[in-house]
Amino acid sequence: MRSIIIIPARLQSSRLQCKPLLPGPDGKPMIVYTWRNALASKLAHNVVVATDSEEILDCMREEGATVCLTSPKHKNGTQRVHEAIKRFKEPGQQFDVVVNLQVDEPMVSGTIIDDLIRRHNYYQASTLMTSCYDWNECVSPNTVKVVAKDSNDKAVYFSRSVIPYATEETFNDTMHFKHIGIYAFRYDTLVEVANTKDCDYGEAENLEQLRILEKGFPMNAFRVFPPANAAKNWPISVNDLESYNAWLEAA
Repeated sequence: MRSIIIIPARLQSSRLQCKPLLPGPDGKPMIVYTWRNALASKLAHNVVVATDSEEILDCMREEGATVCLTSPKHKNGTQRVHEAIKRFKEPGQQFDVVVNLQVDEPMVSGTIIDDLIRRHNYYQASTLMTSCYDWNECVSPNTVKVVAKDSNDKAVYFSRSVIPYATEETFNDTMHFKHIGIYAFRYDTLVEVANTKDCDYGEAENLEQLRILEKGFPMNAFRVFPPANAAKNWPISVNDLESYNAWLEAA
């Protein structure tokens, strides 16, 4: 089973400008950590950074990464991944699994990536979730929450709101889960999703994964358990400048 990891990286973010180039614990940009973890995957046959930024292009080429300069007109990461895969897919070659690893997931290890690839098992689309242990994180709109059916791991809905509804007193980590920004697609599914028009719920929540559900594709949401000390290396949410600066001062 052939698989490829593509990291879509847009320099201008609506919530945090220049996010991929934010420095981490040793001064390296965030995207470098994400890319290094992708390289640690034992199941991926290739790792590609897809960006619309010359600055990111130069940065990652210095690191020795395979980089693809993509159109600045893409509305989301899935479209950027689609453009990149068309360039790296040789005639007669077929990738069974295309992994879209979001640049702001520097704590997703190669082991976790491989876990998703194994469990994907030719499903149309799959992603990961983990328990939400902190109430403040749960109520933050920067933390994407997910509800999935326990019986078959199928994602039901994603939201920036607390789902299912809870108060600080009723919130618990056995019912409330946060989404991890990584997706595995079957190639034909990726093509269809990339060409899907914006959807009502996706626009309302500003979440592109809702386009997958609204298109009618089932999406598996597998539960994983990231390292307990992840927050010591990176802030739990890397989506707003205030929380990032607070973490940087304390690091």
